[in-house]
Amino acid sequence: MRSTRVRIGLVAALAGAALLLSACVPEPGPSASPSAEPTAVTPSPSATPSATPSATPTSDPGATPTPTPTAGAETLVLPACMDLIPLHIVRAHFDERAAPMEVDVDPAEFMAGPAATAAARAAVQADVCTWAIPASDGGFAVIAAELTTTARDDLIAALRGAGTFREGSIGGGVSFYREIDTELGLTAVTYVFEDRAWVTVTGSVIGDASNQLAAAALEGVRAANDE
Repeated sequence: MRSTRVRIGLVAALAGAALLLSACVPEPGPSASPSAEPTAVTPSPSATPSATPSATPTSDPGATPTPTPTAGAETLVLPACMDLIPLHIVRAHFDERAAPMEVDVDPAEFMAGPAATAAARAAVQADVCTWAIPASDGGFAVIAAELTTTARDDLIAALRGAGTFREGSIGGGVSFYREIDTELGLTAVTYVFEDRAWVTVTGSVIGDASNQLAAAALEGVRAANDE
């Protein structure tokens, strides 16, 4: 089915809902583990400076380097949106009028809380898929991403330390769920982690529907990486 161009209002609503969720997700308190904030965002400087300048000019020293997959692991395949969650599954768990939308938004803009935002920006790779109800602001986004194992563990620790997410298991992966009643209506976010795969469902899809869509997205990532 041909994708429909997303309206500015829908993107603003989804991103705005994520910002409102973010504002309601506190950072872990002083008693939280030192690993509660992701440490993969800014790499630690080398303990011993190189005595010889590099012969090849380096990039902007202030830029965050692109992380690499865990040693010995192949980069994950992130499926196209139609394969990540087939449209009939979207309609079964969201709305029968739902249609895929094309977006050009940084995945980090959809995250709830600074820890998840930082992890999305430091991800090895991340793709955004969005579905919406035509002629309305009802919609949701799914972000499929690959994290390093260190970034994954740090993010899970941060979500546990925040104390605002309900932890569980979805599709065999570790999950975290959070919802809040905002000025845009009830909004929710579901995170699921399995190995280096990280799936996020966020928007005006709530409760079991959000979890079912997260499970479908995780299965889509698995299918794309089956040999």
